[in-house]
Amino acid sequence: MGIALLKLKEEEFIKSAFVLDFDAHTGDGNIDVLSEWPEAEVFNPMAHNSKDYIEVIENYISDIRHVDIVGVSAGFDNYEKDLGKKLKTIDFYLIGRLMKQLAKRLCRKRRFAILEGGYYLPDLGKNAAAFCQGFD
Repeated sequence: MGIALLKLKEEEFIKSAFVLDFDAHTGDGNIDVLSEWPEAEVFNPMAHNSKDYIEVIENYISDIRHVDIVGVSAGFDNYEKDLGKKLKTIDFYLIGRLMKQLAKRLCRKRRFAILEGGYYLPDLGKNAAAFCQGFD
């Protein structure tokens, strides 16, 4: 994610970026790669349950006033049957929809996402599809 954003910046397609990293692990790689770019912001939401998790994202993005692109590092290991044990399939849809709305509000709908992972393979496909339905 960080490398893709730096490439877009280098080619002067963007000057600023917001990254939502909803993987269960903090996105240290994104944070490190983007650390010298003040106009790039990485947010790793933290909460103990799905309701609070969605609310934390909603509250955080409500304060964002400008960004040229929205990037999402989509890690599905916060799923209720995976390592994070908190999000339901519908929550991934809601996260996708929130990012779509943010991109629509701030950056002419410019957004993209990359798959970071998820370890509960029986439901990974439906969770990724739910996110994509909200994000599209």
